[in-house]
Amino acid sequence: MAEVEEIRPFVYGDAPPALRLRAAMSINLRPPSELLEPVVIGQALTLEDCCKFFRQLASVRRVLEAGPVLEAIRNLLAQREVSSLRALIARFLRISRYWEGNKGTLAPSAATVAEFLSLVEVTFDRRPRVNTRGSQKPNEAKQMARLLAVACGLAAEYPTVDNLLVTLRSLIATQRRQEILLTQLYDDVPALADAVSSVRSLAASRLEVAATRAEIDDFRKLLQVLTDFPARKGEKDEVIAHLFEDRARFDTAISRILWEAVEGNLTPAVTVRLAPSSEPTQADLQLATALLRAWAARDDGPNAREAYEQLRSALESFFSLRLRDHVGETQEYNPRLHEFGFGESPSSKVEVVRPSVDLVQAGEVGVVVKALVKPSRS
Repeated sequence: MAEVEEIRPFVYGDAPPALRLRAAMSINLRPPSELLEPVVIGQALTLEDCCKFFRQLASVRRVLEAGPVLEAIRNLLAQREVSSLRALIARFLRISRYWEGNKGTLAPSAATVAEFLSLVEVTFDRRPRVNTRGSQKPNEAKQMARLLAVACGLAAEYPTVDNLLVTLRSLIATQRRQEILLTQLYDDVPALADAVSSVRSLAASRLEVAATRAEIDDFRKLLQVLTDFPARKGEKDEVIAHLFEDRARFDTAISRILWEAVEGNLTPAVTVRLAPSSEPTQADLQLATALLRAWAARDDGPNAREAYEQLRSALESFFSLRLRDHVGETQEYNPRLHEFGFGESPSSKVEVVRPSVDLVQAGEVGVVVKALVKPSRS
């Protein structure tokens, strides 16, 4: 106790900030706010010291304001190479235990969460290939999965655009930079699969909000990360196809970004060869549905016709989908090309009331959506 009273005046004195901060740590004293700048922390503490520093930062409300410490850690990581990815991840997992929700844990502030998620991204993006399965560290993959699960949980609890973006980028970096499939990590920590799905769904929902509110920068970043994200076949097309359904009502800049996404071929084109008797893929159906809805709404607003024409041209050029507009024509009924509306009685002569959508590739034509018809009165 006497030692604490001797050192306390030094903490609040005129010595260099880095020395005062180390003195505060030595007696387990919460430092004055002027000592909690990232540059001071980085000068005063080692990486290991930073990771031990958290309980001293909790307020009486048990809220952890550790953003500057985490920023200092990120700066320290940028200055030197860390030989063991496993050890680094273990440190961050220990940090995360401060807010795991058990009795006596601390609640992280929003700024602390944002810095922690940024630190996770740096961790997975900074290292070259890690041969997890073949290394002498069999628990490394499980550690990676646990840290990503923590990150996804925090992003879902604090779903700001920046938090969602940085978490999805961490998942992308894991697969690209660490060269380990996310599905492998799901095997190690099964809860990670649901956590990843939750974050991706939140990002897709926030993308639609950004489109509606004309939040241009957020929309562009979210669209990019969602189309970069490793997902099952067709999911990337679904993101754009869903927005195309209501594209005419969006701000011109949002519409242009969507157009650039298709024009730049950010999403993989549908390359399935579809013979006339084949079944369309789910991606084909969703894009075709978006095209038909744009056709139906082409006269609903000042930008609707232009949006429809751009979508029609893009889907034909990049996805080989062609809308066959024979509305009003009388044709011989063909069950492979036509479908009757609900309650309509079949007849040999039909009138087209809604176009069909075809998939045309390598000389083959397949019907993705049949033309809607009614019995001809002529």
